[in-house]
Amino acid sequence: MHNGLCKPSPNNYSCVCLSGYSGPNCQVDIDQCRSAPCLNGGTCSSAPNTYTCSCAVGWKGPNCQHEACTKNTCKHASTCRDTSSGVTCTCSPGWTGQYCDININECSSLPCLNGGLCFDQANDYFCLCGQRFTGKNCQTQITTTTVPTTTTTALPDPCTPNPCPLLKGSPITCKIKPRGKHECIKPQDYCLRNNTLYKQGKRWKEGCERKCLCAKAIVNFVHCEAMCFDWLKVGVPNGCRLDPPKPGKCCSELNCSGFTPPP
Repeated sequence: MHNGLCKPSPNNYSCVCLSGYSGPNCQVDIDQCRSAPCLNGGTCSSAPNTYTCSCAVGWKGPNCQHEACTKNTCKHASTCRDTSSGVTCTCSPGWTGQYCDININECSSLPCLNGGLCFDQANDYFCLCGQRFTGKNCQTQITTTTVPTTTTTALPDPCTPNPCPLLKGSPITCKIKPRGKHECIKPQDYCLRNNTLYKQGKRWKEGCERKCLCAKAIVNFVHCEAMCFDWLKVGVPNGCRLDPPKPGKCCSELNCSGFTPPP
């Protein structure tokens, strides 16, 4: 068998087998790895009538045919669990897909009302409202009321000297309010926050706490969001830790270098 050479002898015969075969009739295949049974980069080790596969990282099974959990299998800090037929990912908030690599579009439900524009964010959304509306979903109509100004000689003039921020070298208009208070009258194309003017569309950071955008200057709508992802609120994945911010940085970093997949 297997192209062995038959040598006759009186009342008998003998076989000279090719390399990799043995037995009286060359019927035994010594090299069980000949058919390359180990998949996905696995290494085959032959034994009499059997073989074993040493699988590459990320694969498992008798023939390395199933995926196995590694620290990068499930994306965006999601949780990976090994199963008999592969892996199962439990996705972090805001993500979906077999490997948690698809961002959920929070704008798909059209949450912004009254003509507001929706911008998708990680596990959130932001509505840019029209001139007459405000609120998370642009659900609140803006109403303006005129408050009459009063003057009194019993209190000092809150606008002298002018405490309002400078614009092109001069302070903007200061308006006297009741009880010794004042109001800085900003231009329509600027947002006013913490006594500082920001041009429409301007972005800035407030320390390491938040980053802000002058989103709708005409109604002084400033949108701010946290500088750093709140891992303590969402939950640090098992096997990972939060490293303190590096010099010159604001945010703690998620470190999963020592991550060990669950058994």
